[in-house]
Amino acid sequence: MRRQMKTYYIEDIWAEEMFIEPTKNFIAEEFARYGYRHTPHKEEADVRVHLTIHSVKNKAQDIRPFVIWPLTSNKRDIGEARISARVIDNETNKEIWANSIKGRALEDLILGWIERPKTARMRAFNKALGYVFDPYFVSEMPLFD
Repeated sequence: MRRQMKTYYIEDIWAEEMFIEPTKNFIAEEFARYGYRHTPHKEEADVRVHLTIHSVKNKAQDIRPFVIWPLTSNKRDIGEARISARVIDNETNKEIWANSIKGRALEDLILGWIERPKTARMRAFNKALGYVFDPYFVSEMPLFD
């Protein structure tokens, strides 16, 4: 059944505002690359996608983390960056795949905004999202046809 799934619907992206559009673009490009097409109607989709980006957990609301982190990198107690994704079968409403990655390397990819030009930081952000979704596409693709 999983090999016939060809439409997806982005049900939820939980992230800071600056991450939402780049995330939608990444999902559209990556899913299209593997033969999926987006549908704007939830009931028509084969799978639903949920994505959560915790750029910093427990951060003070009025402090932008990517501005203070280079200055306080050794003394910070802010929390870990994490990206979590779930894919849900729309027919059965059951989770068919989930992945979550976290850690300092991910923090560097997500929050390396201050010293990089825009194209480099978008490549880094897309690389972080790729780490999350690659196992899903590997599990979906047969090794030999």
